[in-house]
Amino acid sequence: MRRVLALIPLVAVLGCNEGVPGDVGFGSGAEGGSSPSGGTGEGPGSGAESQGPGSGAGESGGSGGTGSSDSDPDSATAGGEAGDTSDGSAAGTDGGDETTGDTGGATTGAGETGDESGDMPVELDPCGFPLDGPWIQIEYNNAGGSPSSPSWSYSNTPGWGEAEWAASNANWPEVWDLYQNINVSNDPIGVVAIVGSSAQLQLMLGFEELVGYDYATVCVEGRSVSTSASVQFDAYNPLTGIGNSGSMAHDWNMHATGLDLGQAFEVGGGVQAVRLDATGGSASLGVKRMRLVMHGAVY
Repeated sequence: MRRVLALIPLVAVLGCNEGVPGDVGFGSGAEGGSSPSGGTGEGPGSGAESQGPGSGAGESGGSGGTGSSDSDPDSATAGGEAGDTSDGSAAGTDGGDETTGDTGGATTGAGETGDESGDMPVELDPCGFPLDGPWIQIEYNNAGGSPSSPSWSYSNTPGWGEAEWAASNANWPEVWDLYQNINVSNDPIGVVAIVGSSAQLQLMLGFEELVGYDYATVCVEGRSVSTSASVQFDAYNPLTGIGNSGSMAHDWNMHATGLDLGQAFEVGGGVQAVRLDATGGSASLGVKRMRLVMHGAVY
């Protein structure tokens, strides 16, 4: 990877940590993709489960049914409705609950988006976003461990692996606990990293190899660590101030909140990030997993 002028983008991302003024909403990126159902969030594109206020960035520290089809695409049906082919030899199957939301076709319980053209279906993440570009995921499994040492997963994308996700001043992507006060603890849904009201979790990334992309999304899985209140939180790039806001319930179930970040990331930028910040409600966000997808990426 290129390491030219690595200090300049680092200064840029640190300099941006004064962030967006608290009384101003997130900056607006380019229009994002279609959001999963239930999205009422504001910001670049939709997909958040709740409207969120603008957030200032802190200082930086350390099955649904599957339709049938044959050679005649007009005979294909989606959403689990029975659809006979032209010779009546095959029919669609009726599955379980269908995921609503405009993601480009009927969604099956297996997490795939149907395609009436006969192409291979596109897998979906737990928030309903298509995995149609490189993705990176962190997950917490070790109680008492460091929030900076999650388990890492990457898409099997030729030409875009771990090294391509790294910031220009690093050899691989990193997670920062900005104020050194995030605890990794056992919870009814498993081990979570608890991002409290005075804490911020930041996934440090670089996009020097990136030529272009359509939009970016994050899928956060976890819950509000509270006995009575949901949590509101922001996810954004502190360099550009572009992001989105969402919420998560407090019951003892795993929740998945998808946020469309639009074009929050600068193409070719060597030091960028996804920052999670609990802003309201219980102000205690238990993060089990977080996945970033760069939809339609060109590199």
